[in-house]
Amino acid sequence: MTSSRQRILEMVAKGEVSAEEAEQLLAAVGGKQPSRWRVLVDPFERLGMAFGLGMAALSAIASLALITLNVRYDGALDLHVTAGAVSLAQGLVDQLVAWFGTSLVLWIAALVVGRRGRVIDFVVVVGVARLPMVLGGVASGLLLADFSQLTTKLKTQPLPPELLLTLVVVLPCLAWFVTLLYYGFKTASGLKGARLVAGFVGAIVIAELASKVLLSLLRSVVSS
Repeated sequence: MTSSRQRILEMVAKGEVSAEEAEQLLAAVGGKQPSRWRVLVDPFERLGMAFGLGMAALSAIASLALITLNVRYDGALDLHVTAGAVSLAQGLVDQLVAWFGTSLVLWIAALVVGRRGRVIDFVVVVGVARLPMVLGGVASGLLLADFSQLTTKLKTQPLPPELLLTLVVVLPCLAWFVTLLYYGFKTASGLKGARLVAGFVGAIVIAELASKVLLSLLRSVVSS
């Protein structure tokens, strides 16, 4: 990821700011003391590229491993436990679409709205931001392991205890994921204000719709 310090140094190299102005900016950035809790939702300016890629890869591998619990990430923002087994091919396609597909949409949105951003930064952002979804997947897979029993309960109970508990765990994970995506998009794009909000919301909506359409088109290929 590109930190604030690196951006300031790049601005100096390009002649956009003077050395004196750069010193003031660096002092202002260095003077910030972010809350430890803030790192949980906005770690990206303090995240090196190599470490970020490692975390993103770990997130994808862990998500793929959850096919053993019949967990699918079938969309940019989606997490579901299926009645049947999930194949390795389907799991790989899900990860490619949810990770790289979403990264591509966010990158394009940043270019359209702000004309800046590197695609590798968005790949790191999405990969790292998906870590809470791994936690949600583990909880869902374990709590809803007996899918046939859950289906039977749903005929007589509108919200069985295991499903309620799953929602209690998964919904905060989803909120955490989206929050991480927002701050990651902000860092990677350099956008602020209304353009940041509009670009992010538009990108997320498009990413979710596009991922559903793409997975639907690839379904026959994966199943064959």
